[in-house]
Amino acid sequence: MVRSKLTAYIGFAARARKLKSGDFTCEKLMKQKKVQLMLLDSGVSANTREKYEAMCSAAEIDCLYIEDLGRLIGKDAHKTAAVTDRHFAGIIREAYQATEQAN
Repeated sequence: MVRSKLTAYIGFAARARKLKSGDFTCEKLMKQKKVQLMLLDSGVSANTREKYEAMCSAAEIDCLYIEDLGRLIGKDAHKTAAVTDRHFAGIIREAYQATEQAN
């Protein structure tokens, strides 16, 4: 049940166009300081993981790892996503923490 809330919130953010995906787009948004929360697929490569962890720590942004992220946002090939709205970022962060506590 808790996992379904997380997936629903990610889907809502995507449908509201407050979630941008793709490596180039996310990197560009990070440089423009428009990202409130960074989402990475749990199967992302080590180089991509290190790159985004470094950018997120420098910008003091949370970076969460979501299983099957591309499928949740409707773009299977995309492994990175940036939430640009602070309200969506907050509810996704809360749902993620609830999921982690349930496991």
